[in-house]
Amino acid sequence: MKKILFTSILSSTVLLTACGSDDANGDADSNDQETATEENATEENESDTNGENSMTGEDVLNEAIALYDDVTSLYVVREGTLDQNISMPDDEEAGDAEIEMNITETQLQVIQDGDFYQRNENSITSIVNEEGQDPEEQNMGTTISFTDAEDPNYLISYDEGDTEAIRYEGPDISDFSFSEYAYPYEQMLENGEVEFLGEEEINGFQTYHISVEEDGEVTELWFDTETFFEIQSTLNSESESQDGEFQTEGGGMNTVVEYELNIEPDLSQFQAPDDIEVVDGSMEDTIG
Repeated sequence: MKKILFTSILSSTVLLTACGSDDANGDADSNDQETATEENATEENESDTNGENSMTGEDVLNEAIALYDDVTSLYVVREGTLDQNISMPDDEEAGDAEIEMNITETQLQVIQDGDFYQRNENSITSIVNEEGQDPEEQNMGTTISFTDAEDPNYLISYDEGDTEAIRYEGPDISDFSFSEYAYPYEQMLENGEVEFLGEEEINGFQTYHISVEEDGEVTELWFDTETFFEIQSTLNSESESQDGEFQTEGGGMNTVVEYELNIEPDLSQFQAPDDIEVVDGSMEDTIG
């Protein structure tokens, strides 16, 4: 499978990308989760009876929405897994395939003096099971892209190990606000059936666990009990590539390893290293 295939998958599923749970535990994990959910539900009911816990799923989402009113910068590291089934047209030489992807994303976003700066580092490894072929493990390495500190209208992108980076005009996001991250939660409140499932510890974070059912599809989310920042979420995806060449469906999970809100910005993070030559090009030039 070509790198452009993975790029299409990632862009269509809004990655991220995806998380660090291990499907190898199979039914045992499912049973443990069901048991834990039942225990949490029991504890929740007992707490409500005693008047000690009146938190609802709607409360959690409202607090998550309010969080972004005061955010001016964000640093977050996420890990994920994404399992995709790819259906190719009958007239294509490539057959249908299953792809198991492991993704690590480091993201820095800053609003300073009215300009928006972002930096992303994405590392992807995968196992491709293509119809009629032996499984193939692929390491796509690490892609680094960031806003040009000298001109926020441009982005610079390169793969780790490259000696040349591409500078290209980015989309107009001059009016970006972190409150945009609250929009999915607003939609969940408006269109979904929200349920509070209790508290759980995820990656060292104490979290509120909720579920949201929309149009028969259930998404689970976990939020830091201190800040209401989203720590983990499940991912269900079904999409078609922009050119209609293939269709994908699958799911996974996205988990935060570490994060920090409202950090002091350091614009040196938005400059290419001295040993990287920056040349002008287009976004298409960044896809190998």
